[in-house]
Amino acid sequence: MLGHAVAVAFNAGNLEAVAVALRNKYPTLKIIIAADDDHQTPGNPGMTKATAAAQAAGGVLAVPVVKGLAA
Repeated sequence: MLGHAVAVAFNAGNLEAVAVALRNKYPTLKIIIAADDDHQTPGNPGMTKATAAAQAAGGVLAVPVVKGLAA
């Protein structure tokens, strides 16, 4: 146990709404949005939605780096 809470979204469709709701409920919370880099999907919804959520909630964006995969 590290003593940190985690909220998980299995679909990017409501990621921004959840991030903003967490910000409203916990105004001093450090919010980190971990993006799913869908670089092979048109529009890269994982990055697009995660970026929007981080900006809307005043959080930061974390992007995974996977070695050996072409971007």
